[in-house]
Amino acid sequence: MLIFCPQESDRFTYLLNELLVRRMGISYTITDNEAYFIKSAAVKLNYSNQVFPNCVNIPLHGLLFEQDIVEQDIQVSAHNKWLKMFFQLTIEAPVGIHEKYVLLPFDLFSAAFYLLSRYEEALPKRTTDKHGRYASENSLAVQHNFIKLPLVDCWIQVLKTLISEHFPAQSFLAHQTKFINTIDIDFLYKFKGLTFTNKVKKSLGFMVRNQINQIKKLWFPVDPDPYDTFDQLVLPDIETLFFVLMANGSKFDQNIHLDSIELQTVLKGLSLSNPIGIHPSLQSHHFPKQIQLEISKLSAVVQKEIYLSRQHFLKFKWPDTYRKLTEAGIQEDYSMAYPDTLGFRASTAFPFRAFDIKNNCELPIVIHSPCVMDVTLKNQLKLLPNEAVLAIAELKNAVEQVGGEMIGIWHNSSFDRDQGWNGWEMAYQSLYSK
Repeated sequence: MLIFCPQESDRFTYLLNELLVRRMGISYTITDNEAYFIKSAAVKLNYSNQVFPNCVNIPLHGLLFEQDIVEQDIQVSAHNKWLKMFFQLTIEAPVGIHEKYVLLPFDLFSAAFYLLSRYEEALPKRTTDKHGRYASENSLAVQHNFIKLPLVDCWIQVLKTLISEHFPAQSFLAHQTKFINTIDIDFLYKFKGLTFTNKVKKSLGFMVRNQINQIKKLWFPVDPDPYDTFDQLVLPDIETLFFVLMANGSKFDQNIHLDSIELQTVLKGLSLSNPIGIHPSLQSHHFPKQIQLEISKLSAVVQKEIYLSRQHFLKFKWPDTYRKLTEAGIQEDYSMAYPDTLGFRASTAFPFRAFDIKNNCELPIVIHSPCVMDVTLKNQLKLLPNEAVLAIAELKNAVEQVGGEMIGIWHNSSFDRDQGWNGWEMAYQSLYSK
């Protein structure tokens, strides 16, 4: 593809590589020579505020050629073809053009970059929740009700159609929906493998919550442990990834003892047939070397390189956390979801490279976007299992429409009937049922 654009930038290159090369399978060349562009018989796309014949024209807003992170004046509009759009521009075509052409009503490239680069998460003065996480209420997708749409992927589908209409010989990458089952192990066991001190602390907690019947099970555990659900978590013909919390030294990081025979036995067994990733602790946000230490502990147990991660409590700071993960050798991350709402945090169901918006450079780490989590369904949205099945079906349909990744987040502890998970097996099974 030949692209006309009067300038280039790292942001522009990132966006073209992400949308054209990695998503659509199109190689490209950029030119600023108008005469050469007009005469060329190649597949053509114009990204400027001029209008050229015999090509697809995308108006240029300017975001991709800025260097700073500043508040953008964004007006989101509904549209029959594009569903939602922003960075709208109205450009009049020259009177002399008689050939066929297409002119988009908005800067698709800037809008896609805004969403994929998580531009809004790097803006100052954004509210956070009690754990210091970027609050979903700040999100453009939440505010304008497209959080359950992989909007960037929908835009690409329309763009491919427009390109095909003008250049029928152009081929594109074919995509099929991929189901990826991801499991967080925050607590390997509920009763087994605990130290004496941890048992005392847990007993006090049960007493405070008036769960006296749980104390006997704690001191005299029987098989199976309520959290020993690993056999039912691994589904036939579905890739299952496990993310393990390798910390137990703070209020919110409370896995069983990391040197316990129970932890090591289970992790070694799981790693024989499933990818194992790190679940960086909350305390790792305050101690820069903690992530590498936790990765090293997990690697030593399973005797494998650790290249996958998902942040504990889905807490990360964009793009700082991803720089740290990259430095620690992490190649793929599965944290791109909100803890309190369903949908597509980056408005895509496809994996994408992280872009360091502060330094205007692409990072090598690949981001995957889960769209649904067990505790969001039950604890945040207060859904019943049958209602959760319907919510999951809506998201699955959205993913299948674009051929992206259907990724759920579940916990091995989320079948414990004493904690209100009775009947949730049906919701879990529905995540990946064909």
